[in-house]
Amino acid sequence: MPITRITDSTRHYHKDCTEVYTILEGTGQIELDGTWVPVRPGSVIAIPPLVRHRLRSEEGVKAIIVGSPAYLETDEFFD
Repeated sequence: MPITRITDSTRHYHKDCTEVYTILEGTGQIELDGTWVPVRPGSVIAIPPLVRHRLRSEEGVKAIIVGSPAYLETDEFFD
């Protein structure tokens, strides 16, 4: 499973893909349709299709991100 380090992602959404973020290291915040939610190691966040989201962390967050159906670049949209 790919592990990603994120410091600041661009707000986006998916029309078909549900994403699940599992935070392994670091702390930060994830924005879900305009509401900021704190994340820390052990946090699991399910993001349904059409929910605009982004993650930010000053120190960086290490996470596993799984998409279902699998992530496709053609299913990533930016405001």
